[in-house]
Amino acid sequence: MEPRYPSDAPEQKLMLLDFLDARRRDVLSQVADLPEDVRTSSCLPSGWTPLGMLTHLVFMERRWFVWGFAALPVRDPQGDRGPNRRFQVPQGWGYPELSGLFDAQASRTREIVEAASLSDRAALGGWFATAEEAPTLGWILLHVLGEYAQHSGHLDVFVEIVKDFDGR
Repeated sequence: MEPRYPSDAPEQKLMLLDFLDARRRDVLSQVADLPEDVRTSSCLPSGWTPLGMLTHLVFMERRWFVWGFAALPVRDPQGDRGPNRRFQVPQGWGYPELSGLFDAQASRTREIVEAASLSDRAALGGWFATAEEAPTLGWILLHVLGEYAQHSGHLDVFVEIVKDFDGR
């Protein structure tokens, strides 16, 4: 039997959401499998940590879907950025808090996406001031999937380095 690829926009939207959910599960399970001391440490010159990356993904999704697409107010949309634009984990946040925020943001994203069409443009007033700047929901979904793919790859390499270095 030939594989079936979605040909209409509603099915394509659900497919994109399913891909996004799969990437989220990959990232969350990899971070969950790390010991706490490894989640908060770095073996890279940039100082990048798995919890910093998880923080970034929560804020990045919030920026693109809540503040960007829906133009809803978001407190500190750049809260994942520290000095030199490096990912930072807010004071007092650990894996339990971040995994809860991660899941909550995933649910919020799904609500926003399911209520719109891929061709809908981002509302004005949040991230975007003019109609010319406002991307479509389809573009935003692809961009966010790209972010997850990129950072999931970073996490894969980090885990490999840590396991090789620590003998874990």
